[in-house]
Amino acid sequence: ENLSKTVPYETTYSVEPEKNIALARNRAVEAATGNFIAFIDDDEFPIADWLLVLYRECTSRQVDAVLGPVKPYFDEEPPTWVRKGDFYNRPSYPTGTVIDWRKGRTGNILFRREILGDVEIPFRPEFTTGEDQDFARRVMEKGRVFIWCDEAVAYEVVPPERWDLMFMIRRALLRGKISLRHPTTGIASCLKSLAAVFLYTLSLPITLALGKHFFVKHL
Repeated sequence: ENLSKTVPYETTYSVEPEKNIALARNRAVEAATGNFIAFIDDDEFPIADWLLVLYRECTSRQVDAVLGPVKPYFDEEPPTWVRKGDFYNRPSYPTGTVIDWRKGRTGNILFRREILGDVEIPFRPEFTTGEDQDFARRVMEKGRVFIWCDEAVAYEVVPPERWDLMFMIRRALLRGKISLRHPTTGIASCLKSLAAVFLYTLSLPITLALGKHFFVKHL
């Protein structure tokens, strides 16, 4: 309500009663009326001209979507092993790089609203995480092009509770569980993972000797 009094455009606040990130995203895009839709996570904040930078890249290169980097922001200085492990640093790419669906996250993205017409349901509720990559995969299969813009930076606030080892393990297990629902996952992927469990378990004592950050990353 306060925002609507200070900006020169219509604002809409929508509530999704069911706790499901995919349903929340679907409700948001249903309320959208413009030609472009942008997403940023609620624990992130962008640079001042974030939207403008994304928009210029999208229109000048005539692509369907533009993604930017999400960099970690620590309110408090984290333990040394957290910094050394780069657990919250994601890969970046040169501006203009065409990306595949595995990089199609919605923490920092602007896309043309018209691409929603390529799929029956934009974000599928059976994906409690990875719903954004599933969306990217399906629209890319229709020929849509997503590119990277390294100048459109957003920062993710990483609070102390995310430095907890059990938090990291639970998050990793959730990603593994959801990956089984992707149609790209087959018997070969499962066999590879089973082999990895055995080999990584054997290597854990060695990685611990190399430092906690190394141990946690492999764990």
